[in-house]
Amino acid sequence: PYDVGSGEMTLSRPLQPGLVYETEGDAYVLFFCGLGYGADRIRRISSSVSSNFSCPAAPTTSSSSDLISQMNYPSIGVSNLRGNETKAVNRTVTNVGEEESIVYTAATEVPNGKVAVTVNPSVLEFAKGIDKLTFQVSFTGLNVAVGEDIFGSITWSSGNKYSVRSPFVVRNAA
Repeated sequence: PYDVGSGEMTLSRPLQPGLVYETEGDAYVLFFCGLGYGADRIRRISSSVSSNFSCPAAPTTSSSSDLISQMNYPSIGVSNLRGNETKAVNRTVTNVGEEESIVYTAATEVPNGKVAVTVNPSVLEFAKGIDKLTFQVSFTGLNVAVGEDIFGSITWSSGNKYSVRSPFVVRNAA
């Protein structure tokens, strides 16, 4: 399942995706921090990083991999989910469809009994002047073996016009 991308290829659809996940350069810098790269190494990779930059310390209740989970990217990876704890990630989508007003509804595909997935809000209503909306996805472990990878997806649909799929993987930790 790791070879699954964020979408299937239909030649006309990339020209009219409906929703996009915009990621700023700062998010990639935090991504490198989450991978364990030091500030000096990151400055060598990116000339836009200031000389006084330092990676943020991960919150004591989480790990550096949580910095990666929070990157505004279509795919979602959540690691170190312990027992029946809940971890949440936020995503912001931009409406790039032709319609100024459009409603998207979330549907989840999750293996039964392994992990509970909640999308809040589960309906995104874009109106004139509102082109970006944020939603939260919460993952709660139910019956996941240690080291097991659970795969699923969230699909935002606007009826028959747009369908935007975001795959996810959740890994249980000891």
